[in-house]
Amino acid sequence: ATAVIGENAVRIVGQTEELVDDPAYGLTGNLSELNPTQAYKIQVSAATRHTLNGYEYNPATPFEVKTGWNWIGYPVSQTLSVAEAFASSIPDEEDYIVGQAGFAQYADGQWTGTLQTLVPGSGYLYFSKSDKQLAYNSAIVSRAQALHAPGPPTPAPWAVNRYRYPN
Repeated sequence: ATAVIGENAVRIVGQTEELVDDPAYGLTGNLSELNPTQAYKIQVSAATRHTLNGYEYNPATPFEVKTGWNWIGYPVSQTLSVAEAFASSIPDEEDYIVGQAGFAQYADGQWTGTLQTLVPGSGYLYFSKSDKQLAYNSAIVSRAQALHAPGPPTPAPWAVNRYRYPN
């Protein structure tokens, strides 16, 4: 339920639903529960870390994506390269996946671009050329964590703060 992540939440937005923190009523809106195959944008009033507890979701369970843009979650417990993560799926030529750290395009039978890894707990925008089902490959142990560098210790003065803007 969305109530469990309400601490410091100002706004929680899904692809088709949202909650807003109302001073009188608390979090209010049409988003009632979080789905592990969906991505959400959460605006917080202070730095927040929250671990969800309960039943573990099987990331190898196929989930549906529609033609066009889809907000997808990444419920896998390890960092994988984009190719490793989608090894058990068949993407279309010119499918895209976009995250805060970059993007990748499926072309000529491989994923290429600036997005090197998918990171647990992150959400991504997936552009699909057709309606289909995707499933994450969680049956491997990857070395992709080495590709996921935290970045420079202090951002360059001309760099955009990717957490400041919602889109």
